[in-house]
Amino acid sequence: MATLTRYQKPGGFIQLVSLIEGFGPQKREKYLDIVEKENRLWAVVLREKLLSVERIMTWDFDSLRLIFHAFQPLHLAAFLHGLAEEDRGQLLETLTSSKKKETLDLYSYMKPSLSEISSMFIKVISEARKLVREGQIRLEEVDKSLLIPDDIEERIKEGDVDSFSKTGSMERSKDDPNKTVEIEVIRSMPKSNVATLEHDPQKRIANLKDQVVHLKKQLQTAIKQNQNLSNENAKLKILLKDYLKESA
Repeated sequence: MATLTRYQKPGGFIQLVSLIEGFGPQKREKYLDIVEKENRLWAVVLREKLLSVERIMTWDFDSLRLIFHAFQPLHLAAFLHGLAEEDRGQLLETLTSSKKKETLDLYSYMKPSLSEISSMFIKVISEARKLVREGQIRLEEVDKSLLIPDDIEERIKEGDVDSFSKTGSMERSKDDPNKTVEIEVIRSMPKSNVATLEHDPQKRIANLKDQVVHLKKQLQTAIKQNQNLSNENAKLKILLKDYLKESA
């Protein structure tokens, strides 16, 4: 696929992030699936760095107020229809009393289509990214895992995934354990194995497919049993290291 190749240069990663953040949820996942078929490592890191409404709604009050200040009540009312109840309350708390009342009045009788809601999600993500670029919102304060190093393309090429994100993955694993498994499996591998994963899809599939499935099942079981995810993840990393050592 020539599409990914053109972004594997300095500055290409953030260009690709900007492109994908302009897609709706379904198109975003389809595009990431295409990237994954060519280069799984790029797909994993992209998923770590892309802004989403779910991640944005975990940010602090001041950051959310900056984002939603840019939107009119009509737009916010449509956006509310796509949020969970807890997130709706969080958004409304950032508005002035008059803007909150107008937004709620519109929300009560509006019936936006899925495409209208998706469009608002894209606009909110775009506004958040703009504020990050302008320095009004600092990722190191709201979510360090979203920081994008200037040399990220080279780090991906070298398999230096551990330097991409120091925090954030385990917290998100409660909602999506599969994403955590993907990044943690790759972090646990020796760099030589990461290089194989990036450049030889056949070996990647043969060496990791069964193990990843096994790890996902164990992590999902741990979630259901309310066990400590950090401890469980550490055990799984040790298990994977032993597996890779034995199969080397």
